[in-house]
Amino acid sequence: MSAEASRAHPAPTPAQLAQGWLRDAPADLLAEIAPTTRLVTYPDGECIHLHGDPAQGMFLIVRGRVRISRTTGAGSELVYSVLRAGEWFGEIALIDGGGRTHSAHAQGSTTLILLGSAAFTRIVDGYPASRWALMQQLCERIRLIFDEVEHASEMPAEARLAQRLLLLARTGDGHMVAASNEELGRMLARSRQTISKYLQAWQRAGWVRCHYRGVEIVDAAALRMLIGNTPS
Repeated sequence: MSAEASRAHPAPTPAQLAQGWLRDAPADLLAEIAPTTRLVTYPDGECIHLHGDPAQGMFLIVRGRVRISRTTGAGSELVYSVLRAGEWFGEIALIDGGGRTHSAHAQGSTTLILLGSAAFTRIVDGYPASRWALMQQLCERIRLIFDEVEHASEMPAEARLAQRLLLLARTGDGHMVAASNEELGRMLARSRQTISKYLQAWQRAGWVRCHYRGVEIVDAAALRMLIGNTPS
């Protein structure tokens, strides 16, 4: 952990914890748990944890973004997703006791809340409804995986990019995708130049708007039509 990541912060507030699977948790439980959590800031590119590391807790993104990836046997990085503020990650290793299923790196200066394993156990034991909320979070991510892999290997790169943008947008506000062209390329095993070519063409067509490290979906129907018109 870097010097910045280990820098002291004020303790998180109960209101900061009340997001995602803890959105409806009792106020008294969050007030009990909040002092046991801590805010941690990572500089751009800093490793939060590596694939296979033992789990010390799960994380909530307060500010910034987190790149979720694995390294292939050939040494290249395969990016699965880029998470943003308000999203939790790291629950799988806490549930099954195994190592981390992926690596996580900060994208820009990123502040997280670390919910330790003891606090996690206290919540799921003391607030049974949290188990269902956590399962819903996991099920949503599993559904995204199934949607993505269905026929993905047979799709041309253009249709796969459209599909990935729509899937990533579903985890946010439905329109904004917080990922750079390079990150999208890593997700699809394509070059940044290839991704840029498609996005620039779609921007001219009025389907998307390109932003710094992000893409705004303007015409989701056009992207879905592109996927639907892919030859089987």
